[in-house]
Amino acid sequence: MLYFSYGANMSQENMDNFCKKVNRPFINMRDHYYQKGILKGYKIDFEVNDARLGGVLNLMPSDEDNYVEGVVFEMSDKEMKTFDMKEAAAGEFCRTPLPITLDDGRVLNDVIVYTIACKEYLVEATPPSETYKRDIIEAAKAFGLSKEWIEKLKKLPSPEFCS
Repeated sequence: MLYFSYGANMSQENMDNFCKKVNRPFINMRDHYYQKGILKGYKIDFEVNDARLGGVLNLMPSDEDNYVEGVVFEMSDKEMKTFDMKEAAAGEFCRTPLPITLDDGRVLNDVIVYTIACKEYLVEATPPSETYKRDIIEAAKAFGLSKEWIEKLKKLPSPEFCS
């Protein structure tokens, strides 16, 4: 199954901690076939809160000029069950099949993307914690996402700058 990961789900440390916490088999992200990709017509926001003491990355539909960078992984059904658990724990995200454009221009249709938390979990946009923001940036660097994308992530607000 093809899965588009963006944000902290690309972080090996983040995945290891979750798998240990819920007693699931570890998923070594680097052991899976992956390619960099772009989800067009979406933008990131932080209208979901959880125990991270700040906003959690969420995707919202937007105009075609907006996009989200991430990585397409090939995952087993068993591994996707772990992601289902992880995303439900962070706000009941919806599993949505969407087209992803790869670096070479090819488009993969029906790639699983966890998008848009269910409305009852949405709150006013809240900046991510510094730790969560760092996880997102480090994961983007680890998988070689573009410098422009990493700079965009670095410019995300942090709670201490919003008082």
